[in-house]
Amino acid sequence: MVVLLLMVAMVVDAGMAYAEKAQLQNGADAAALAVAGDCANNTACTATGELSLAVSLANGNSNDGTSQVSLTISGGVVTSTTSTISGGNHFLSFPLAGLTGHATGSVQAVAQASWGGPKSGPTVLPVTFGACELNPMDGIDRKIVVHGSGKCSSWNPSAGLNMPGGFGWLDVSSGCKPNISIDNPWVDSKTGASIPGGCDGLFSPSLVGTTVLVPIFGFADGTGANGTYKIIGWGVLLVKGWNFPSTTVNWPYGKGTKGIYGHFVKKLSFADGFTWGGTTVYGALEVKLIK
Repeated sequence: MVVLLLMVAMVVDAGMAYAEKAQLQNGADAAALAVAGDCANNTACTATGELSLAVSLANGNSNDGTSQVSLTISGGVVTSTTSTISGGNHFLSFPLAGLTGHATGSVQAVAQASWGGPKSGPTVLPVTFGACELNPMDGIDRKIVVHGSGKCSSWNPSAGLNMPGGFGWLDVSSGCKPNISIDNPWVDSKTGASIPGGCDGLFSPSLVGTTVLVPIFGFADGTGANGTYKIIGWGVLLVKGWNFPSTTVNWPYGKGTKGIYGHFVKKLSFADGFTWGGTTVYGALEVKLIK
């Protein structure tokens, strides 16, 4: 009977500790993800400033709504640590402690989350747009021109507008997916209004309604065939249609204007082949648990 009672006590107390650990882990995960998401859009975030958010998420994922939370933010990584608060004490009381000899236990959980924008990888469309095209990022469909007229019509390299003779097309390698890295951000341009050779297949009707990753430039140098664009970020474009010399799909603005119809969105589902850790200024963002 003594052995049986001891086993029951161990199962009950260990079960309590396990359940508490699960709640604390949920809270730590939620807190780390929420803070990382907030930091991705707020370069001035600090552990002190984000602590209240972490506490609210940690407590919201605890059955008793109470847990001790500590937070650190370093090198783009948020570390959230949660531990038990029971009756004002930082330990868990076990109901059958008289049988096991362990009246209390310390239970805690740790989670780490990080954030970043895409840093390098193959673009889906071999075209770059000026930074001015992303504002406002309001979800309203509009034309995004590649040359000549519209929102970014005048030449101003400091504002991220197309260079003289440039249509925003990029030189491509095999498969029309040039590898672009913001570590070496100057990219050669491709002249002409037409889609770069061999890339027409990218603009099939199935592209309508999908999101694609496109590089965003903030500066340009040279003109025409000798021009280069400086990539300063990435945008996620929801494509609704386009108009180019060789293909027109769902384009409501007339033949004279060349460009893409759609709008930029703020979130990014990472495609295979992309590395992250780059800028999040232009809305392309991933937040994920790393521990």
